[in-house]
Amino acid sequence: MRREHPFGSMSFLLLVVLAVWLFMGLGTESAQHRLSRAEFESLVSGGDVVQVVIRQNRETPTGEALLVFKDAAGKESREQRYYVSDVNRLQEELAEKNMDYVLENVPVSNDFTTYVLPVMLA
Repeated sequence: MRREHPFGSMSFLLLVVLAVWLFMGLGTESAQHRLSRAEFESLVSGGDVVQVVIRQNRETPTGEALLVFKDAAGKESREQRYYVSDVNRLQEELAEKNMDYVLENVPVSNDFTTYVLPVMLA
């Protein structure tokens, strides 16, 4: 007689959902066009940028600048990311160009995902 494991099909379904989620998440990030330094400077000086949002990584001083553009109606329409090796230098350069920017907080790690979850999965 064949015995079915109660968690066998559920584990398989969870594994498939996790694989699809990872595939979709990684695909969108890698398919995105990355700006060169010259492209970034021409976009900032072009006048179509409404706002620059600077997001620092935990590994300072690296981070990214999120450029928010305006459309023909003057509303925010699209965003473009520019990865930087020195956020402090980017702030100085934007200040020299009189470009307004928003500096977000450095992301902090969650104690649950750092300490508790690995212990529960082990």
